Amino acid sequence: MQVITSHQVRSLSVGVGAVLLIALTAVGCDSFLNVEQNPNQPDRQRALANPEDVESLTSDAFFRYWRAMYLWSPGQGLSNAANEFRGGFAADDLLGQIPRVPWNNSSTFGDSDHNEFPWNRGYSAISSTNDAISTIRDAQEQEDTEFLSEIDEQRALAFGKFVQGISHAAIAAIFDRGFIVRSDSLEGGQTPSLRPYPEVMSAAMQMFDESIRISEENSFQLPSSWINGNPMTSAEFARFVRSIKARFMTAVARRPEERQHDPSDNPLTNDQPGLINWNEVAQLTGNGIQENFQIQLDGLGPENWGNFNQWLMGQSDGWGRMSYYTLGPADNKPAAGSGLSFGEWLATDPAPRSEERPENMVIHTQDRRIVGDVPEEVEGTDQDNNGVEEQWDEPGTDYQYLPGFASSYAGVRLTNGATQPDILTNDDVGPNDGTNLVGPINYILKAEMDLLRAEALLRTDGSASQVADLINNTRVNRGKLPEATTANPTGSPDDPIKNGRPQNGYSEVSLWSMVKYEKTIEQYCTATGLSYFDKRGWGNLVEGTPLQFPIPGSELQSLGLENYTFGGSENVGDEDAFAAEGGWNPADYTY
Repeated sequence: MQVITSHQVRSLSVGVGAVLLIALTAVGCDSFLNVEQNPNQPDRQRALANPEDVESLTSDAFFRYWRAMYLWSPGQGLSNAANEFRGGFAADDLLGQIPRVPWNNSSTFGDSDHNEFPWNRGYSAISSTNDAISTIRDAQEQEDTEFLSEIDEQRALAFGKFVQGISHAAIAAIFDRGFIVRSDSLEGGQTPSLRPYPEVMSAAMQMFDESIRISEENSFQLPSSWINGNPMTSAEFARFVRSIKARFMTAVARRPEERQHDPSDNPLTNDQPGLINWNEVAQLTGNGIQENFQIQLDGLGPENWGNFNQWLMGQSDGWGRMSYYTLGPADNKPAAGSGLSFGEWLATDPAPRSEERPENMVIHTQDRRIVGDVPEEVEGTDQDNNGVEEQWDEPGTDYQYLPGFASSYAGVRLTNGATQPDILTNDDVGPNDGTNLVGPINYILKAEMDLLRAEALLRTDGSASQVADLINNTRVNRGKLPEATTANPTGSPDDPIKNGRPQNGYSEVSLWSMVKYEKTIEQYCTATGLSYFDKRGWGNLVEGTPLQFPIPGSELQSLGLENYTFGGSENVGDEDAFAAEGGWNPADYTY
């Protein structure tokens, strides 16, 4: 497998043009993440001569990753592409419109941050982390006990390997290919090459494993500032890394056949269609976090732990709202019910029928996360915010209907909580400052791990009774819906995201549909790309949605490579275009 070191990245030239791989260490306009490109810059040994410098670089490592994925982009765009959320800026509108169009990968596109941020900032996080790891390795080889005595070397190595892993994993989940950049040197100084996403994800999994191994074999205390608000023992940190590994292990699949079970030791590197060992997913989720894992936000400044994505998608009153494709699967319209069902709305012409004009769609649901005891339906508004026939008197535990939404994105607007805008937490605990995002916010839900475990059991012919129990942790305890049982059909991965109907006791809905539904409702906007990665692997993205994204156009220019892109409804059927096929059948939601 081709890898490059952080030292090689800084001085590498490609081809006759000697084009520097600037994007692997540059961070654009982010002065607080600036990495010098001056060829006369001091070498790593001089720059990190003091133990305090290594400790500082290590402690900031996850923050650098956080800024790559959570400050602005790509969260909004991926949520729009998944039809989880609707609204935002130009890139988000481009990815959310129906019929789908190809991603605009021009270096001059005004919202190119969607793929530039995770690429440029992700590799910046990798480069800085590699420098810290390499410095520690050098000190170990030189038996520099004085240097090593002033840092917790095993803690730094475990944390560094984790940040290496999560940064590579995000690149593999989003992009069609990437560079694998390790801290160890290569003999002979090989020229790097771009590797396909399965190889990049395989490298990320190895980095996670190294982090887990070091954490299990040593005892240390992680400071609360390294993952803000989360002091952890080495054992607790190992649980956290297992959960992150499970999340990204299942995020790699581009199509349903790639999300299939492959029981081999490393399904990412063999010739089988499945890319995931679901037995390992079951083990990781069973030995991961034991409760919701939250990160403490402290504002939106360049040095803050902020999350503009979730503020925009869940708290802002002026930018958008939950997509009907998230809310619609809750619909169980009675035969004589008024208005269009979700299925009938899907069947209408998408030209006049859009997220901006829901026309006469009415959602009927008994899911108490969405609506309180009365009434059981709500109708959308028109584009001028008129025509609201009925307003929910009592919000659900997670979402509420807000009428009179002053935006071009008019319609049903759902947020979490009656008095504070905390849609993001799904358990009525959210940031206490809705303007500046100050307070705890969920980063990994225990429900996410439970439902990944349920999917793992379904894919490996595990216990249907255990699957039902995992579903009911949220379906019954939070949604107040009738329990899933072994009497429900198992179904298949092709089953739609669906809640079922009370008219027949929900007996027709499969365990597969309920797992998909619970995961969609519970993890709404909790982490960048979750809904997009799930729906991509399930085959539930809207037709024409890009199944992956190209290397940023600006980086392709630097590398002297031809520009390219993915997606577009007109490209469905072209395997190389990676445009989603099918995904939503109105018949699945028409009663």
